[in-house]
Amino acid sequence: MARPRKDGTPSEQALSEKQTLFLAYLPHSATPEEAAVKAGYSTVGIKQTATNLMKSPHIRAKLLADLSAEGINGRVMARYMRQGLDAKQFTVTQAGRVIENGPDWNARIKMLDLVAKISGAMPDPRMELTGAGGGAIVVRHSLSLDSDD
Repeated sequence: MARPRKDGTPSEQALSEKQTLFLAYLPHSATPEEAAVKAGYSTVGIKQTATNLMKSPHIRAKLLADLSAEGINGRVMARYMRQGLDAKQFTVTQAGRVIENGPDWNARIKMLDLVAKISGAMPDPRMELTGAGGGAIVVRHSLSLDSDD
């Protein structure tokens, strides 16, 4: 695999046939693991394989380029995340009337979790969270989803 340039951007490299298939199956799969299996990767160690694929600078660059080509950028994602934080529950009666039941707390909590992970406000659970001598590390992060739109 080609090394990244000095500025950290991936150098030009063609994706393998399996990587290309992985990217094709990704939007239609429930998980990256499922997409990797559909693309022909071995089921042995599939979680690590999928993680490695998603971390690949070449695959990430291709994903970002594809999203950008569809008009999906950070602003658009932030707007939809903001809407997700305001999710509400609705019921449709037998007569076809729509009734608002109030906040959809499950959807809001899932979106908040996603926003926290993407923004870096939620540390990776695999990270060491103790300081020298076993002391606690305090993580402070300011998160704003306000949009100029």
